Amino acid sequence: MNKIVPYFNLTVRYILSLINSAFESYKTIDNPLTAFLWYLGLIKHARIRFRQNIVLEVNRNEKEIKSVLHALRKILFYADTITFTGDRLLCKIGNYNISFSVNDYNSIRRAGLLAEAINKFNKFLMSHDGKYLINKHCYMFSFKGRNIYFTFDRRDCAPMLGLNEIFHEEIYGSLNVKDKIVLDIGAGYDDSSIYFAVKGCSRSLALEPNPYLHPYITRNIELNNCEIKYY
Repeated sequence: MNKIVPYFNLTVRYILSLINSAFESYKTIDNPLTAFLWYLGLIKHARIRFRQNIVLEVNRNEKEIKSVLHALRKILFYADTITFTGDRLLCKIGNYNISFSVNDYNSIRRAGLLAEAINKFNKFLMSHDGKYLINKHCYMFSFKGRNIYFTFDRRDCAPMLGLNEIFHEEIYGSLNVKDKIVLDIGAGYDDSSIYFAVKGCSRSLALEPNPYLHPYITRNIELNNCEIKYY
């Protein structure tokens, strides 16, 4: 019975992901059935027409195009506004702008990852009464009855995903850090150290080898008035 439950959960998630993909395709692609048949390998060649006048010529041997198709679908589905400038596409998602070349597969993939991260981050902010404070140049959100302030390089999608995982999904929630010393190796922007401080650790030591992130760490410690030392 214990083996059946995880298998059932995975099956349900897979079915839900297929439904979600089908819905996104319907909203962003003019000929979603053609795209679906090509994706399954039932047709060799296809012209996949997106509703923003983007056309992809694909064939069965181009496996990498599947990731490009996925990325484009995500970008166009999440975008609030879309503007063409030459061969570049400018998409606005919430307060973020994403610009990429429609002729560069790597550019499209990177933009797709950023679009998904922004979408998750926007949902995270909505779930935690979050907003951007212009006067402090940082985000503020609620966690455990306390306001958390956080700043980061807005071109970096890693902290967007990290904040959601740490403060919403609480991936470290099972750890009992009350009155303990926490060593955070690879602290990044210091999101996890701040989480442990809020959860009651006596002291947090943050180690981050990338000097570019040190000003952000310093600022986040100051904003939240936490007992954190970083090296």
